[in-house]
Amino acid sequence: VVCEQMEDPKQAKGLVQRDVVEIITPGTVLNPGALDETRTPSIAALAGPDDKGCFALAFAEPTNGRFTVDSVSAESLADLLTSQVPNEIVVADDADARLTHIAESGQTAITKWPSWRFETSEAAKALKSHFGVHDLDAIGIGTNGANQSAVSVAGALIAYLRETKRAPLSHISAITSLVSSDTISL
Repeated sequence: VVCEQMEDPKQAKGLVQRDVVEIITPGTVLNPGALDETRTPSIAALAGPDDKGCFALAFAEPTNGRFTVDSVSAESLADLLTSQVPNEIVVADDADARLTHIAESGQTAITKWPSWRFETSEAAKALKSHFGVHDLDAIGIGTNGANQSAVSVAGALIAYLRETKRAPLSHISAITSLVSSDTISL
C-alpha cells in the first residue's frame, strides 16, 4: 500500500492528512526496480464455467494498455494461462472449484475479489464508466447471451485495476479478443 501526505505539513494543524494513493499487487506493480525486465507485467480475471462449460478470461497489461477478453474451454484456459503467465489472477471469492483448481495450477498469485464485482450488471457499469459509453455494443462487447461472462470478467478486472491503481486508466482504450478465431491451439 502506498500512502502520501495530502497536505503541506507546515499548513496542517495537528496530524497531517494522509491517504492511500495506490495498492500494489503482483499484477499491478509498475515500479521498474520491482519488475522482471524479461516480461511485461500482466493480470487476468477468470469466471465460469457457464452452462456450456466455457470459462471467461480478461487479460490486461497495465503498462501498455492491452486489454483482451474471451470465452474458452477449460483446456484452452489452461493453455492460455501457461502461455500468457499472468503475474496475478483475480477470481470471485465464491469461484467454482474447477476454476480455482485451474487458476492455482501455476505459479501465479491468486486474488479473491468480492463476487458482486463479477455480477454482469456491476461489471457493465464499470465498463461503461471506464470507456465512456452508454451501450457496451459500442466497444464490441454486449451483455446478451454468451457475452455475459466476458462482460463479467472484463468489468471486474477494470474495477480491480481502478481500485488498486487509484489513477486514470485512460491508456486502456479498447477491448480486443484474446483468442483469434483463425488460430488453433496445439
